Amino acid sequence: MNSRAGVLNDRKKMEFIFANILHGLAQTLRYICVFLQYLVLGSVIISWVDASPYNPIVRFINTMTEPFYGLIRRFLPTRIGMMDITPLILILGIMLFEEILIRSLFELGLRIRGGVPVGY
Repeated sequence: MNSRAGVLNDRKKMEFIFANILHGLAQTLRYICVFLQYLVLGSVIISWVDASPYNPIVRFINTMTEPFYGLIRRFLPTRIGMMDITPLILILGIMLFEEILIRSLFELGLRIRGGVPVGY
């Protein structure tokens, strides 16, 4: 009987560790999403002002956002007249990703721990 209690205790420890890993992964993904949203906002502001493309900050922002913009432009029409709505589509996609995947990871971690999900 004592060995069975030890196995259950080990299982609880593993569940706790796995729940913490899920929580940490969700939190990391959330921070990445927020960082990417700020980069998109920066690229929008840069497009409004005539910033030098040789500026290291401008180059960094363009290097980080253009792969996402290119992917969106390949599959969706992104122009409404003279306005490019690619940043808006990307922000909405990031928000959808946060609501579906990240919230699910948080809730799964809480359920494994035995808590009740109330949001994040």
